[in-house]
Amino acid sequence: MVLLHHAKEQFDLTVRLVSLFLPGPLIRILAEEIKKADLSFRSSLVNAMKIHFLANATKTAIAKPESP
Repeated sequence: MVLLHHAKEQFDLTVRLVSLFLPGPLIRILAEEIKKADLSFRSSLVNAMKIHFLANATKTAIAKPESP
């Protein structure tokens, strides 16, 4: 259960980070995903995968292109 709580905190942090760089409609979609997150053990892997995907998408969205 501690791992699931940590995953939820990471998801919330990712949404806050994304909100600094992406437009409002996307933030609303992410907020809806948080509301729909099922805290049961069975869905914890799915939630962890969502968090991983969003974290990677955020890193990609804010990464600066490398100088040649």
